[in-house]
Amino acid sequence: MIREPAVVVVRADGTVELSVGLMAEAGIDIGERLLDFSSGDGVITLRRVEAAAGDLLDGLRL
Repeated sequence: MIREPAVVVVRADGTVELSVGLMAEAGIDIGERLLDFSSGDGVITLRRVEAAAGDLLDGLRL
């Protein structure tokens, strides 16, 4: 299923809320550890910690 983009708001404390539907679509479980990063181009990426660490160990970029 492809969802329409949703607007999220960055709160004063720097947190954002993602919908459970979006997390379910991405296969992310509640409580799962994610790595967040940006290349400075305005795009924020979330990766599973295990997947990102595996890529780094294999010499791949995040």
